[in-house]
Amino acid sequence: MIKKTIGLSLMSLALLSCGSKQYLINVNQPKESVRVSSITQKVGISNLTLPNYLLKYQIARQKENHQIEYLSAHQWADRLDSSLKRELIAYLQSYSSNQEILNYPWGALPNLSVDITINEFIALDREIVLDATVKVYHHQSRRTFIYPINEKENFSGEDADIAKAMSHTFTKLSHKIANILAKKR
Repeated sequence: MIKKTIGLSLMSLALLSCGSKQYLINVNQPKESVRVSSITQKVGISNLTLPNYLLKYQIARQKENHQIEYLSAHQWADRLDSSLKRELIAYLQSYSSNQEILNYPWGALPNLSVDITINEFIALDREIVLDATVKVYHHQSRRTFIYPINEKENFSGEDADIAKAMSHTFTKLSHKIANILAKKR
């Protein structure tokens, strides 16, 4: 009886996962023509904080009256908190002259620590909205610099296009962070 129940549960889970499409956020590496100057400091990405609705595997979409709908047929293939941080580090490394962009607090003490709070990152009717606060702490001067960043990306409005538009929007955020870090000396 227990084997039958476990078997049916596993089969149900397999059927549910087959019906959904899985997506990853992919940050496009910058073209040579849009690259900023090099990041010369050792940088530690300490935190990337997301709203709770982004910690679920189902892609979230905002409906009218500030309601969030979770799209069971469209899911993230990986947790966004870890995948966004990983993609950001890879993107920033392409700007680094010394390739020292770290997942802080691991490794040696960096010159700059970056703390990113994503306040909103969601699909509306035909637009992706990303609102973030980037805090850069300069260890030598013991000063914190705060940068509000707001990005928007239009898309078709189709559920299947949300992940691609979110990737484009996160790439814009990553580019702005690279610009900020390249100017820090």
